Amino acid sequence: MKKASEDIKFARRVLELEAQAVRNLVDRLDDSFQRAVDIILGCCGRVVVTGIGKAGIVGQKVSATLASTGTPSYWLHPSEARHGDLGRVVKEDIVLAFSNSGQTEVVLLILVPIEDMAIVEAKAAELLGKLTRAPLTGTEIATVAPTLAYHHLPHLDCDVAEFLRKKGAKTNMVGLARGVGKRICQITAYERDLINEHDIAVFILGNYEHCIIEKSKKLYEGIEVPVIVTGAPELRTEDVPNSTAYVGSFGRVLHHLRHSEELKTLDKLVDVIGNVLDDVRKEIAKDPPSVAPPRIKKEIEDQVHEIIDSLHPLPITLQLNGVRVKLPYEEYHEQLENIKFVEGVTMKEVARVLPSKMRNFILIKAKPKSETGFVI
Repeated sequence: MKKASEDIKFARRVLELEAQAVRNLVDRLDDSFQRAVDIILGCCGRVVVTGIGKAGIVGQKVSATLASTGTPSYWLHPSEARHGDLGRVVKEDIVLAFSNSGQTEVVLLILVPIEDMAIVEAKAAELLGKLTRAPLTGTEIATVAPTLAYHHLPHLDCDVAEFLRKKGAKTNMVGLARGVGKRICQITAYERDLINEHDIAVFILGNYEHCIIEKSKKLYEGIEVPVIVTGAPELRTEDVPNSTAYVGSFGRVLHHLRHSEELKTLDKLVDVIGNVLDDVRKEIAKDPPSVAPPRIKKEIEDQVHEIIDSLHPLPITLQLNGVRVKLPYEEYHEQLENIKFVEGVTMKEVARVLPSKMRNFILIKAKPKSETGFVI
């Protein structure tokens, strides 16, 4: 009996504390509560409820209550939002986020049209958040070096490629050396076509100004994508023929780039590449693709189940105007061409399905609106 009476006493104490916590809420109601009520009542879409941990479980109950009392609502898990479910949210919706401390950091990766950046930045500031641009995300970059031979390792190309990957890009390393002793730098039509499959090419050259300006310029001939050249000398872009931009303070080194000044140089390279990619995006926006690359990726993942079994890193690689699919072209190109979108069109109506120069992979390039007359 003594044990039972102690349990009852403890339970009553818990209820008293909980009741007091509810009473304390009375004095905390202010204009912000009225504003939240007005926003929910005025919502033309749905109330999207989210939260992590136990706060999220409370949010699920609130969402169910809202739905059962006539306010359209659904629960959105924060992790699932990062993996594509954020696409469920439309501009008419409002978000009701639950957090125990109010200190939980939430990071959302979203694709924002350039013309809408100011709107998203303003909304992020209103929510006490920060919008950080990641211009390299969703791009594929070729890092090209005269040689990747063993006697030059550790190679600068490795450090540059890895750093660009950390900033969101997918990179592929290309070495051009061949011939006796592999000391002759040349570029073939095949390599040129392979580089042109990327969004941008970064040529990583050495220490000698004469070689960068005079001897290497033929390497860039026929390259249709923007060309960023790096080297040791500090040169102006206009001094480097056939280049889109030049970044100095690189050159050949015998160690991995890890010192503070070297990391600053890598950051500068990322900024230059980001600016060039933004210019490309603006050009693409003048005649937008009929289908967005992330949409192509999503439909392939949903309709071509073999992609799940691919052991390649990033079996579907995003590009600015398409994707690279790491499946055999001969076996899968017809299946990809006949992928059906909910709008009633097939992949071959909005994009070209091409054989890639990289192995036997598939390259899908979105057709511009001027060619199809519509955007889905």
